[in-house]
Amino acid sequence: IYYRDWWLRLRCNEIQDDGVAQKLMDTAVNVGLRTGVRLLQQALVEVGQAVTVDGVIGPQTIAAANRAESGKLLAAMRCQQAAHYRGLIRKNPRLAKFERGWINRAYA
Repeated sequence: IYYRDWWLRLRCNEIQDDGVAQKLMDTAVNVGLRTGVRLLQQALVEVGQAVTVDGVIGPQTIAAANRAESGKLLAAMRCQQAAHYRGLIRKNPRLAKFERGWINRAYA
């Protein structure tokens, strides 16, 4: 199910760096497909790649992910994921009980 409904749908098999592909998969499983892709796209912009932040995994996003320096992209992806979780907590403070686990996941 994860391979068919997540890995292939996210086009992770087209991302050259396995760490980036795995981080995208983990993030999307946790926050949803579109949000996971949007966080990847925001990280790509952060590392200097020109992509549209629309939550759609297309050839532009894949090409940018493959052009980006993987270490910098992974660091940016982690920061974007952590920022997403903190934003959820700002909107709903009752979610603060999940912060430690979410932040650990973001930086794992």
